[in-house]
Amino acid sequence: MHFIAMLGFTIPGEPIRYNVPITIGSLLISVAVVTVGSFIVGFGNGGWLRLIAGGTVIGIGVAAMHYMGMAAMSMPGSMSYRLPLVALSVVIAIVAGTVALWIGTWVRSIAATFGAAIVMGIAVTGMHYTGMAALQVKGGLMPTMGVNGVAAASGVSGATAATFLIPLLLVISLATFLLTLSISMTPSEDEIRADAEMLRRLNYLEQRGTPNPEG
Repeated sequence: MHFIAMLGFTIPGEPIRYNVPITIGSLLISVAVVTVGSFIVGFGNGGWLRLIAGGTVIGIGVAAMHYMGMAAMSMPGSMSYRLPLVALSVVIAIVAGTVALWIGTWVRSIAATFGAAIVMGIAVTGMHYTGMAALQVKGGLMPTMGVNGVAAASGVSGATAATFLIPLLLVISLATFLLTLSISMTPSEDEIRADAEMLRRLNYLEQRGTPNPEG
């Protein structure tokens, strides 16, 4: 969601480039932190302390992904942030992460899952655009900005959205589709228990049908 939204961020008449390593690093951070937060809740007893801890970890990770992704942008001018809105965006991310984990502990029906997805989509989007509203861009070259390649004329270094973000999104979309397909083909807990029960009964029937060699 973050990277697609960034494709819609423009400064009229000014080029925007993306630092490839930092952008990929922001993606990896979000995956790693959400994994940790999910494990905190998934392997616990379902208590509120674990839920809040996991949601806080996920929220901070999502916020870190957003602002690290913003730090990967190179453009004419310098970026600064309004701290109250930054703090609000982090709070929104933490609340969204906690709600997502809480919903995941009890949602079972398709309708409830669909509703939970809508809630999470609104929350994550709200966090992103709150963070974007905190952004301020002032004229002049960014002090850390390099000059190389095709961007030398504008004084902006990095990859364009067409050469980096769009291919990245295509790869992520394909990987997400394949992962979702593999998960959907994985047996559920009920199916695993049913298979185990059937195997137990078959073994029991085989044992009863086997004649006693000493009888």
